[in-house]
Amino acid sequence: VLLLCRCPMAAATHLVLAALNLLPVAALDGGEILRCCLCLMGKEAAVGAVLRLSSALVLLPLATISFWIFFNSGNPSLLVVGVYLATLLIFSSKNEKNS
Repeated sequence: VLLLCRCPMAAATHLVLAALNLLPVAALDGGEILRCCLCLMGKEAAVGAVLRLSSALVLLPLATISFWIFFNSGNPSLLVVGVYLATLLIFSSKNEKNS
């Protein structure tokens, strides 16, 4: 608690990173949580399709927000993360179709 008072910017950064990691995107922990929940519900056949759909639905607003932040402040960090996750989504979809 004492460290949070001295470093509020560091604490806020870590909270934002934790929230970003919990997004239901296939490459993040939130995607793994979604995969586990679907498997526990007995929906193993739909796991891939649901993960691709949730990833796309999360990445589209994330890309929009990241472009807005980049053009207004010049900070490309969220843009780089969005492009990385979108690339992973595209290549994982291609690999699933080929196998």
